[in-house]
Amino acid sequence: MYYKGYVEYFSDKKTENNFSVEIGNDVWIGDNVILIAGIKIGNGVIIGAGSIVTKDILPYSIVVGNPAKEIRKRFSKEEIEFLEKLEWWNKDETWIKENIKNFSDIKLMKEKYENLYKV
Repeated sequence: MYYKGYVEYFSDKKTENNFSVEIGNDVWIGDNVILIAGIKIGNGVIIGAGSIVTKDILPYSIVVGNPAKEIRKRFSKEEIEFLEKLEWWNKDETWIKENIKNFSDIKLMKEKYENLYKV
């Protein structure tokens, strides 16, 4: 299942060689995960323990298994687009501290910043 715009997400992310693995921001990788050379892992991905990742993973997907398969998205399409535009991982420490309570509720974060980061 590909959301419009995410197919292009990886098209400009070519690695210098086929042995590189590109890992996005805010990614959680469980124990004993195997990443096959040349793959790209989008922002916000969760990879379950023991998974074998053989292909690119789109942003904010949860994947598990051998081979790893997406079981669901962490957020709705609109929330994912918002987070990709917000790029909170590039904010300074002061911004993070001021917004720490909003990280536990995407709706609060979106409410606060939706005018700045229109989807």
